[in-house]
Amino acid sequence: MFSICLLGATVLFLLYWKLLKVPSYLIGIPRAQPWYPVLGNALLLMGKSPETFFNAVNALFARHDRLFQLWFGPRPVIGVSHPDLVEKVLTSATCLEKPYFYRFSRVDQGLWAASKTLWQSQRKAVNAAFSTRVLNDFIPTINECTENLISQLTSVDGAEVNVLDYAIPCALKMVCGTTLGNSVFESSDVEEFIKSFNSETTAYTIANACLLLALNPDIQHKLHSEITQIFRNAHPDISSQSLSSLHETESFLKELLRLYPIAPMIARETVESFELDGVRFPKGTIFLLNFYQLHRRQDLWGADSTRFDPDRFCGERSNEQHSFAYLPFSGGPRNCIGHRYAMMTLKIMLVHLLRNFKLITSLTMEDVKFKFAMLLTLMPEHSIRFERRN
Repeated sequence: MFSICLLGATVLFLLYWKLLKVPSYLIGIPRAQPWYPVLGNALLLMGKSPETFFNAVNALFARHDRLFQLWFGPRPVIGVSHPDLVEKVLTSATCLEKPYFYRFSRVDQGLWAASKTLWQSQRKAVNAAFSTRVLNDFIPTINECTENLISQLTSVDGAEVNVLDYAIPCALKMVCGTTLGNSVFESSDVEEFIKSFNSETTAYTIANACLLLALNPDIQHKLHSEITQIFRNAHPDISSQSLSSLHETESFLKELLRLYPIAPMIARETVESFELDGVRFPKGTIFLLNFYQLHRRQDLWGADSTRFDPDRFCGERSNEQHSFAYLPFSGGPRNCIGHRYAMMTLKIMLVHLLRNFKLITSLTMEDVKFKFAMLLTLMPEHSIRFERRN
């Protein structure tokens, strides 16, 4: 009996020692706090609301300028903060794999969450879908879906509604309408493509846009003036050329995606050893990148980095940034293949919405709080009143 107890104690001690022992390559990399033996940084999660956890992780990235260790189990996750290092991770062929936990996300196996092998096969299959010619062919469908959305919002007769309830089915119809029956997709797996360009990303972004416009009536007025100046007719002729003239609207959307990137954090896993910031990381290392916090770094965006200011993207100011300081659609080979489709869709939706409605909300900027999720998720509802314009 004594021998069994001794053996058990020895095994437990060895396991404990293994957990305590820091791999040599991690020496010199700051460790996120609070950290405890065996538990690691688990107390960041335990008993925390999704909002509190999201804020805690953002604070870690704000506190560490380059790299740091984060432990939620037997394997460390390496937080990557500086844009120079973010660029190296996103552009390296060694860091194209997505970690195991993406397999449990509700976004499923689309391009955004797919394994390296699945991503390569899907990317080739849908690349042709986003040429300028094909994007122009999508415009009538996006117009039709948005006009249906306008009719639905008109029918609520000025009541305050959660715009997300209307935006999600509208965006899904757009994605289906621009893929199903389109010859570009005859040789591809349409179902997988639809997953890869999840309609929720468009829906959440347009809902955030509506809320920010309602919270900033001066910006809303500026965009409405621009839109009515360019699209004067009752039934505007929307084309890629006319959309390219919406400079104020584009600056607004870029600033929206800076402060509220729809995918606030992503992770990559190395498929072989990889050197970053003078450290040789082994195969299987997981890097965590936080675009939400990257877009708020004061050394990149100024002392007012948390202020909503579309003028950041006007004129020369928009050309002053590090090329990997602004990543609303990620960066490198695995960037979002549908970013041009997304911007075109968002512009068309704003043209119709602002031509028809004045956006009003009972919420304040203090109510705009987010929780930890694969997609940036607002804590309160997107409560908007759509007041019909004369």
